[in-house]
Amino acid sequence: MGESEIALEAAIAAFDASSTLAAYQATEELAGEEWPTVREELLESLADKDTRQRTAQRHVEIFLYAERYDEAIAIADRFPDYKVVEPVVETVWEEHPHWTIDACKQQAEPIIEDGQSQRYRHAVDWLEYAGKAAQASGNLDEWRAYVEAIKDDHYRKYKLRPMLEDLLGEFPE
Repeated sequence: MGESEIALEAAIAAFDASSTLAAYQATEELAGEEWPTVREELLESLADKDTRQRTAQRHVEIFLYAERYDEAIAIADRFPDYKVVEPVVETVWEEHPHWTIDACKQQAEPIIEDGQSQRYRHAVDWLEYAGKAAQASGNLDEWRAYVEAIKDDHYRKYKLRPMLEDLLGEFPE
């Protein structure tokens, strides 16, 4: 076994031990022409791992980098922490608009419902991504009605209301 093969085996072992995007990219660099085969092995190995909350963000990064969006979405569905969901939404909103809209609503609604005024900007950012996805999928009217309903339901939230009005202005009818 030559040095390059030993280095590749070590990189694969490192990825198996700690599945990070850096380890994945290092393996990609070392694999050379063998990359398509090695890539599939790594991604299958990663898909077979029991993703946990502490590893979800790292696994999502790898699947997004590898353009395995369905796997990234599945992890985001299991672990709806914003640090896991956000990179998926940012990447797949055009290809998976319906999932994006649902995921963004799940992130925004608790902030608004709980009256977390210091986090309203985050909620509106989530709704903006949902708006982009709605626009991409031809569902802008439905999204606008949803945001209008939020605005009407929470009309007393003086900090939120102008943010929602500005957001609606970004997506004219």
